[in-house]
Amino acid sequence: MNIYFDNIVKIYLFNETGTEVLRMEHPNLVVNTGLNLIRDYLNQSLADPMKYISVGDDGTAAEASQTELLNELFRDEITKRTPEDRKVTFELLLGTTQQNGETLREAGLFSAAGSMFARVTHEAINKTSIIQVLYSWTIFIAVAP
Repeated sequence: MNIYFDNIVKIYLFNETGTEVLRMEHPNLVVNTGLNLIRDYLNQSLADPMKYISVGDDGTAAEASQTELLNELFRDEITKRTPEDRKVTFELLLGTTQQNGETLREAGLFSAAGSMFARVTHEAINKTSIIQVLYSWTIFIAVAP
């Protein structure tokens, strides 16, 4: 039996009144440092929970060897965690006053100690004061088919 992680990042754009104007969905890559975090947790040698989501502007495809975003612009604590059966969702909301004037193309999920768990690239989002961006990162834990 093999365990695998199936991950999806949903990105929602809301206007200044909170109305959803766009939704994107992207698979992402659990990088080697993320797999090592799971190994260390199972081995009882490390308790380093997910704590941050970072955003950046480099759209270069994710690779397993990456340990950080290629051009990080902003990092903040996860604003919401939702554990469910065999999955957990982490969210970060960029409000109307955050990262205006930036073009967002990448995001990463990071542990409390700063280890990157996963990275995603997505279509360019030109962040302005009239939109909010919600990153919703779901990690599914399953048995390989």
